[in-house]
Amino acid sequence: MNLQDITEDILLKEPNVRSVDFEHEWYFVASDMNKRFMGAFNNVPGLPLPILVNGNRELLKCISFHDIQQQINFLAGKSDFERHINTALNFNPKKK
Repeated sequence: MNLQDITEDILLKEPNVRSVDFEHEWYFVASDMNKRFMGAFNNVPGLPLPILVNGNRELLKCISFHDIQQQINFLAGKSDFERHINTALNFNPKKK
């Protein structure tokens, strides 16, 4: 799946991406998003939210769909090469 094809509904149906509704907004587990989309969301700020893991609640970093959309729009303005270099080097140009 291409990053530009991501919608909230698609993410909610994605079996490998856990989600939680917090204050009427969907949040997605950052580590799941990074595994599914090759680290594209490493530098997106998130909130620690309770997620059910093996029957226990754990606080995991989650990112809102709004923040996911902003990251996709930011990455869309970059070449594939630039995106891969930034991901590989864990570089966030927003934090210069």
